[in-house]
Amino acid sequence: MVVAIALVVAAFFVVRWYTTPVPPKPLTQDTTAAVISQITGLPASEFNAVGQGTANNLIKPVKGTALTGATGKPEVLYIGAEYCPYCAAERWALIVALGRFGTFSGLQTTTSSSTDIYPNTPTFTFRGATYTSDFAVGLVGFVLEIIQRLFTRRSAGRLVRWELESILIRIRRLRDVHQALTGDFLLPTDEWARQRAALVHSRSFDKVVTAYREVDRVNDQWAWRKDMAKGGLIAVNLEGDGLDELEAAVKDASDSLGAFVP
Repeated sequence: MVVAIALVVAAFFVVRWYTTPVPPKPLTQDTTAAVISQITGLPASEFNAVGQGTANNLIKPVKGTALTGATGKPEVLYIGAEYCPYCAAERWALIVALGRFGTFSGLQTTTSSSTDIYPNTPTFTFRGATYTSDFAVGLVGFVLEIIQRLFTRRSAGRLVRWELESILIRIRRLRDVHQALTGDFLLPTDEWARQRAALVHSRSFDKVVTAYREVDRVNDQWAWRKDMAKGGLIAVNLEGDGLDELEAAVKDASDSLGAFVP
């Protein structure tokens, strides 16, 4: 039964691996420069030919005093996330529009998340880029983009949650099916060790720390008993090992992570 569960878990990760699209390789600097030059150098005739297209909810001019920066010119604030495919599409239009009034420097190509809808949507990143204009638009405040940090946190949360779910499966099996500890009896903590830093500022961090503190406590008990048994089999002490407390803490952490990752 243990082997069967292990095979199911392994199959899950294999399927996940092979069904997740591989991100394309970044464009070379020369190719990136050529693409940027092309989309920021479109002639006015092409914009005029397109006109408003099929849009029926047009942007309306702001009434009252315009919001300007220290230079006295209007500022543009763009907030998005690099993993988001819709934000990826928006950045093309934003670069094309702002390219009519100024110059971008430091733009690099990237893609949206490979695990979200419309995976690996080609786009640009504003991280480290600058924009200057002498015509109408001052310094563009798009650097407040939520970018890679949120994507990294989301991915880390998903991986740690999978590990916590695997711990819950093992706890329930020990309680309901077979209480002997065999083979690799220690509960997994490798993913938490790898992803901990990425989750430090997440709302779930304290609950996950508590869960893995319980995991370490139980692992220490089992390792000590295994050592005392001189390599022989040992059984779980459901009450003495505190599996109820462990299960409650792990479930609480998993549920908390589940609030922002699937």
